[in-house]
Amino acid sequence: MTVNGFDDDAVYDVLIIGGSFSGLTAALTLARQLHTAVVFDSESYRNARSKHLHVMPAWDYQDPETFRAAARRDLNHYDTIQFRRKTIKSVAKGDNGLFEATDTDGGLWHGRKVILASGVQELYPGIPGYENLKNVTIYTNGNENLAQELSTSLKGQQQYHIDHRVISSLAMVSNFDAQIEVTFADDANKREAFLAHSPFTRAKGSFAEQLGLKLTATGDYEVQPPFSATSAEGVFAAGDVTTMFKVATNAIASGSMVGAGVSARIQEEQMGMKSVF
Repeated sequence: MTVNGFDDDAVYDVLIIGGSFSGLTAALTLARQLHTAVVFDSESYRNARSKHLHVMPAWDYQDPETFRAAARRDLNHYDTIQFRRKTIKSVAKGDNGLFEATDTDGGLWHGRKVILASGVQELYPGIPGYENLKNVTIYTNGNENLAQELSTSLKGQQQYHIDHRVISSLAMVSNFDAQIEVTFADDANKREAFLAHSPFTRAKGSFAEQLGLKLTATGDYEVQPPFSATSAEGVFAAGDVTTMFKVATNAIASGSMVGAGVSARIQEEQMGMKSVF
C-alpha cells in the first residue's frame, strides 16, 4: 500500500515518536533539510487538561491544540514528512543498523534515526481527590527527613509551617474562599485557600529499557549537548523528556536543535565524514 508517495515498507530518515511541540518542531526542521520523517502522535499530551498556553509569544493564552493543529498544517507543505495518529509500543535496532518501531496495531516502521519526543507523564501521589483539584500544596506527606531539612533551611522565618503528616485525601469544598479540605491519616483535617504541588515525572513508554538508554536522577533521558544525543547511537530525544524545564517554549527550541543535529549526523554518514559531535 502506498500513502502520499510512501510505501508501507519505506525506510525513513527519521522516526519521530511524539506529535506535540518538540516532535512537530523537529519534523519541520528536518523538512527544511529535505529529510524524510514520519511523526507518530499518540494524542496523549501532558498539557491536555490545560486550555491555555503561557510564555509563548503570539500563542499566549491559546489552547495548546490550536498550536498543534497549526503546526500540522505547516507540515502539509512538505511531502517528505508523514503524520500518523498511532502509538508506538516498542523500538529496536536491527543488525542492519536500521531502527524498527512497532505500533499498537502491529504495524512496523523503519528508520535510520529515532527522535524520542513522546513527553513525560506526571506521577501523582495516591491521594484520593488529588486529580480533581486545580491547585495543590506541597506537604512532606510523611517524609520526616524532608520536613526536618525544610525546617532547618527555613529557621527563623515564622511565616512558614512544615507539616509532615501523611495526607489521606483532598477535597474541593468551594472554588472561591479557602475551601480545599486536606484530610490526614490520623483523621484530622485542615482547610487551605491555595495548594500547589510539583509531581515527579517519568518518560512515556518503555523506550529506555528497550534501547538501553541512560536516565537522569529525575527520570529523564540523559542527553549530550548541543543536539540531545542519547546514550544509544542513532537515538536522540527532545522536549520534556530531556530537561527539568518542561515548558512549551523550551520544547520548541529543543525540537529545533535535535532536528538540526539529526540532519547533520545523517549527512555526515552519507558523505563518509567524521562526526563533529
